[in-house]
Amino acid sequence: MIEWIQVIKADINRLDKMTPAELFRYWCLKLVDVPYLWGKENLSGVDCSGTVCFALWMMGYNIRLNAQGLYRQIFDTPADNPITDLSDNQTVMAVFYGQAKITHVTPVVGRYIVLDAASEDKPTRLKTAQSVRKWYEGQGYTTEWRQINWGKVKELSRLNKSSWDVDPALKLLRGAIK
Repeated sequence: MIEWIQVIKADINRLDKMTPAELFRYWCLKLVDVPYLWGKENLSGVDCSGTVCFALWMMGYNIRLNAQGLYRQIFDTPADNPITDLSDNQTVMAVFYGQAKITHVTPVVGRYIVLDAASEDKPTRLKTAQSVRKWYEGQGYTTEWRQINWGKVKELSRLNKSSWDVDPALKLLRGAIK
């Protein structure tokens, strides 16, 4: 079993030097191979919105929203050019998928690479944005790349208005590394 607190404590010096975008991607990447568990956002299990909220939580923001909430409340700027927007190493992006409403989200962690937690029988995986998009569009969904609005993240976190409470295990993890 991995001792996550020890792994993360070993990276603390490096974390202090990262931009918010680098930090967001760092925390998202900690979720590779974590099992899918609906309504969770921790290192033992995660759902699609949990991949985004886990990273934000570990960065110090008190946010736990579903995909629709993330889309409407904090990822409000459509990304016209995902390559340019990601290359500055400052921008946090996610890809949203939906029909009448948004039902799935994948955080962008690399050049056209997303972290996908989409299935109860498969762990969270790194995938190309194109492969995820093709699957969802084949089901009749639309796809939209969006950038995070840090002002809204800070305000929502300050108000502590989340869809539901963050997993207690995640609170312990964040508390242990401070």
